[in-house]
Amino acid sequence: MATPAAVRLWRTAAQRRVRSAFNSIANARVEWQKATAEGREAGTEVVNAQLSKGLLVDLDLGELASLPNIKSVAQAKLTKQQVRSLERLLLAFERLEAAVSRLHSALEGFQEPPSTVSATGSTSPTAARTPDSKGGTRPSGGAVSEAASKGPVYNCLSITTLEAIAKEMVDMFEQELDVKRQITCAIHSLVAASHNQGQGQGPGQSRHGQHRELSSDELRSRLEVFLSAWQLEPRINSQRLEEITEMLDAEMKMPQY
Repeated sequence: MATPAAVRLWRTAAQRRVRSAFNSIANARVEWQKATAEGREAGTEVVNAQLSKGLLVDLDLGELASLPNIKSVAQAKLTKQQVRSLERLLLAFERLEAAVSRLHSALEGFQEPPSTVSATGSTSPTAARTPDSKGGTRPSGGAVSEAASKGPVYNCLSITTLEAIAKEMVDMFEQELDVKRQITCAIHSLVAASHNQGQGQGPGQSRHGQHRELSSDELRSRLEVFLSAWQLEPRINSQRLEEITEMLDAEMKMPQY
C-alpha cells in the first residue's frame, strides 16, 4: 500500500509534467497564431496581385500606353510578386507543421514517467512500463502510480483527464493543419494555372474534364474563398479552446494559455 509520502512525491512530479506539457502547448499555439497570420498576409498579397493583373488588362494607361510592352512588363512584375508571396505562404505552412510537431511532443510528455516511486516513497530514475487501455505504455509504479493516477493532480482532474484534454487540443490543430495543407496546394495550383494561361501553355480544366480557361474573376474568386477558409480555421473550435483555458486556469492556478 502506498504511503502518503509516496503519493505526495508522485503528485509533485506529475504536476511538473503536466505544467510543462501545457506550457509547451501554449508556446506552440503562439507559434501557430504567428504562422497563420503570416500565411494570411501572404495569401492576401496573392489575391491582390491577381486582382491587379485582371484590372491591368483593360486599364487605360493614357500617355503611358506609348511605352513599349508596358502592360507585359507590369504583368511580369505582378507575377514575380505572386511567386514571392507563394513562397512566403509555403514557409508559413512549414511553420504550422513545426508548431503541430511541438504540440505532439508536448502530448508525449504526459506518458514519460518522472521517476519510479516506491510504496515507501523512494525514487528511481527508471521505471518499468506497462500497457495502457489505449495500446500505449504507462509507467508501472506499483500501488503508488495506480492509485495516485486516479486521483487529482492539482485540484479535481486526474492525469488521465488532463492528458485527454491536451489530446483534444492537439487533435484540433492537427485537423486544421490538414485543411491548410489542402488550401496551400490549391492556391499554388490556381496561380500556376493562371501563369500558364498567361503564357499560352495550357488552360484550366472544368470538373467535367473539359478544358477551358479560367477568367481573371474566377481565379480571384476562388483564391478569395481559399483565403477566407485559411483565416476562419474551420477545424479549430475557438470557444472550446477558451473553455479549456479557463478550466485549466482554475484547476492549476496558472496564467492564461
